[in-house]
Amino acid sequence: MQTRTFQLTLFDGHPIIEYNGNIILIDTGSPATIHTQPTLNFMGSVFPVQRAYGPLTIPGLIELLGTNVTTLLGMDKLALYKIIFDYPNNTITFSNENDLAFDGERVVFTTVLNIPVINAIINQRTIPCFLDSGAKLSYLKAGETRNFQNLGDTEDFYPGYGRFQTPTLSPLRLRGLF
Repeated sequence: MQTRTFQLTLFDGHPIIEYNGNIILIDTGSPATIHTQPTLNFMGSVFPVQRAYGPLTIPGLIELLGTNVTTLLGMDKLALYKIIFDYPNNTITFSNENDLAFDGERVVFTTVLNIPVINAIINQRTIPCFLDSGAKLSYLKAGETRNFQNLGDTEDFYPGYGRFQTPTLSPLRLRGLF
């Protein structure tokens, strides 16, 4: 049994840690872990892993991210741990201890393809949303954002699709939408 807290680096909104000589992107939106080698030593366990997931490889991910990584840690391995994302303090804690009491807010979720789905309240409606820590942006259907302020376009990417421009929006809190 082990608990460990890591320093968390956010590179363009993507959470990255270093462990055992590896640079690891923490991606709750990926069903699978990919790594530069056929096994990954993480938190005292050695896991067999894939070197690609569909069209996504580590060299392709590096190109899309714009920074070096050796590993995309997906939900096949993340689901084995209790995890606290502490973005204000730039840390992330992993534990495989059953009786560990974490100090934080518990998020209730379901899963689709082992990817966490949370309920978000948007325009006073409850909408299920993927909890994708590896994504720079979150996406909603256009109808759900009709009262949001357009902040302009930004570049994003999706593995297997590539880079694209997309509008970024912000809720108009002054209008009482939330």
